[in-house]
Amino acid sequence: MTRHDKVSSLFWFSFGAFIIIYSIYYLEIGILKDPGPGFFLLASGIGVCLTSIMIFTKAVLSKERERMKIFGGIVWFKPVLVLAILSFYIFFFRKLGFILDTFLLMILLFKCVEPQSWTIAILYSFLTVLVTWLIFGYWFEVQFPAGPLSIVGF
Repeated sequence: MTRHDKVSSLFWFSFGAFIIIYSIYYLEIGILKDPGPGFFLLASGIGVCLTSIMIFTKAVLSKERERMKIFGGIVWFKPVLVLAILSFYIFFFRKLGFILDTFLLMILLFKCVEPQSWTIAILYSFLTVLVTWLIFGYWFEVQFPAGPLSIVGF
């Protein structure tokens, strides 16, 4: 597995370096108090590079030479299910509105991906939508699509 870690960490290091160079030369960085459009991109590039350096170092120093299949033992059903659920979420976002669509998304994720009881799924879905709406909709005043709930004032 160390060979795969070395190759992937080199890829991610070069990707992070590209992000850093792009943000420095083509975007305004700004300062911490007044960040420009390239500030977050620069920080992300640095984070990607540092993470890839740590993975590469661990792979080089590792004594383990075990040969493993790169995709061996992966259960493909759940990631594909999550992608399908998220695709439906995106498709129905404007039609159902933020509150209803996100509530249904969370219920599907709680019931299908890691099955929970109906009580837990509904309660956590409601709390997720409530907290998200309070932070972004109320506090940051983000305009979300209302969907059918516009009838009752959401």
